[in-house]
Amino acid sequence: MTCVVTEFHLASLCQETPFLATVELFGRIEIHGMLQDYLEAYYQFHLEKEEDLDEEELNERELKARTAFDVLVAIFAEQDCFRDENCALEFLNRATSDKDQTILQCFSAWIDELMEQHKPQDGLVHLTASTAEELNILLEPWVTTNSAVNGDGFGQAPSLWPMVRIVRVGMQSKLLRRGIIISDLPG
Repeated sequence: MTCVVTEFHLASLCQETPFLATVELFGRIEIHGMLQDYLEAYYQFHLEKEEDLDEEELNERELKARTAFDVLVAIFAEQDCFRDENCALEFLNRATSDKDQTILQCFSAWIDELMEQHKPQDGLVHLTASTAEELNILLEPWVTTNSAVNGDGFGQAPSLWPMVRIVRVGMQSKLLRRGIIISDLPG
């Protein structure tokens, strides 16, 4: 299942390979803001005791907390604190507030490590491939969730999609020559 919008465009005239994917990342400030939102959602459901919530509000908080947990596990799967579900819960349950600076600093450092590993240039990562199959393999960590979140074990390679704004793929196609752009939406 893809987690990022992917657009398919006609290859540009200067494209040297049959397939070129441009992965556009969110900026660091946006990513850090999202991570803060995920910590807040997790904290508000699991650690903040709010007595006056009706069932609908409680269900909404629970859904946001589950999403937050799944995203954090996906992106930080390689970190020792996320090597298994118990470790991830233990780490997140250390939060003293929904803006716990110690946890947010860990998130920031880990995001910085991921950025350093993948070395985006001006917020873009370019992937080239000779075949569609090769491109799919290269794109997988950028657009899908690994099996860690699906219950098959933690400690795998991180899923990078939470950092991705959009993916644009340039390729040759009769349909795309008509000026059509095809979008693959998450789901």
